[in-house]
Amino acid sequence: MSRTARVAVLGGGIAGLSAAWRLAKRLEPSSIVLLEASRRLGGWIESTKTSDGGVFEHGPRSLRLAGNAGRASLSLVEELGLGDDVLPVLPSNKGARKRLIYGDGRMNELGGGLAGMFRRSALFSEPLARAMMRELVRKNAPACEDETVHQFCERRLGNEIAHWLADPLCRGIFAGSSKHLSMRSCFPKVYEYERRYGSVIRGAVMSKKERLRYKNSELVKRSKKEAWVTWSLRNGLESLPNRLGHALSARGVKILKNKPCTSLEINNNEIKVHMKGEDSAVRVDSVVSAIPARNLSSALMANHPTLASHLERISAVTVAIVLLEFDGKVLPTEAFGYLVPSHQPSNALGVVFDSCSFPEHDRTGSPSTRLTVMMGGHWFNDLFGGAHSLTEDRIEAIARETIADHLGIQAKPTRCLVRILKDCIPQYNIGHHETIGAIDQYIEEHSLPLTLVGASYRAVAVNDIVDTTMQAVDQLCNKRMESWSC
Repeated sequence: MSRTARVAVLGGGIAGLSAAWRLAKRLEPSSIVLLEASRRLGGWIESTKTSDGGVFEHGPRSLRLAGNAGRASLSLVEELGLGDDVLPVLPSNKGARKRLIYGDGRMNELGGGLAGMFRRSALFSEPLARAMMRELVRKNAPACEDETVHQFCERRLGNEIAHWLADPLCRGIFAGSSKHLSMRSCFPKVYEYERRYGSVIRGAVMSKKERLRYKNSELVKRSKKEAWVTWSLRNGLESLPNRLGHALSARGVKILKNKPCTSLEINNNEIKVHMKGEDSAVRVDSVVSAIPARNLSSALMANHPTLASHLERISAVTVAIVLLEFDGKVLPTEAFGYLVPSHQPSNALGVVFDSCSFPEHDRTGSPSTRLTVMMGGHWFNDLFGGAHSLTEDRIEAIARETIADHLGIQAKPTRCLVRILKDCIPQYNIGHHETIGAIDQYIEEHSLPLTLVGASYRAVAVNDIVDTTMQAVDQLCNKRMESWSC
């Protein structure tokens, strides 16, 4: 006999957990079921805490504070009672604010603040302020529905900025190529600045502040007063999904782990959710899917092949992460870390100097240094021949060669943790907005009780995922308010 619930949430990463949390505020929690394919919650957010007190992040390691998205995550942390565990990076931490680009065989600092805009970096033939002034008066090109990040930045700001800033920025955020990623989908605010104001710089100055959707919680007020740069949690960011899971279970939300969704059967406004290893299905009124688009595509192929084909077009890239710990202080400079442009000969996307931002995560006792080497992404198969051919020993060796070459660190690490994060970052390539439009249109035209959230669609950063998920759940509840008595 089939089990019943009102809403099924697919996926126990930060999007699925945020969706379930928001739903539990609007519905009877016992009417919500969350299905997670793996044995743990958190998705790509995963922290390892060692016996000597060290904390290592295998996925996201810190969150920023800007706008509603920043408020969404901090407000969630406060609601869950994690406020005392927050580790802020303050303006006094000058090292963590320093950003580096590796180019032409050396580290190049990006000038910070207003003064830095008027100083010439070794990477540029002139101060960045000059390029910004030219952008203010540059005429718009004919309206373009979509163009790559590289094309946009080259057109508005010049080849040097496209080459040395946009390229490594896309590698750091998306592990992707600026010559493939869509400006409209990856950086929608900047895209709109040009369309509305005729200039990116003018738009940044003149655009109205976004309407606040979240109250000024005590944690948000504190972050503003102290001007936090970024923040993390004392026991690692995985504390957030772990606390969400415990809180949801305590409220009565049913959480099923090791239960991947194999298919969704949608008929007459009812959905049957079939799970691996289960003869019966869960019957629900609505589904909130927070699983990757291609996983959802497989689940819908039998019932809705057209929708499945749209979802299949959203690809993702694989990233190798190597976490290294060394005895003593081995870095040649204090900084957040550095990025490596794609036109530089290197296996690395970038390296994060974890100990500079969050020394609280270093092991107790003797001094140590923690680094994270990121490799692969859009270039994974070209560099490594596919995830199946890689061993942890080979990945570690490549990472150590990289930091020896770039940073002069020859010492043997005291600890090394390796992860291959398969298909971890969706790629919003040219035409992504058209794909999302086709998906939305199909769901609306067929009146499917299906809500899509998560990194596959509109945002890859944790803050933005939490914010867009909560908005989507509110829209779902408002739409079905009468039948659900929300």
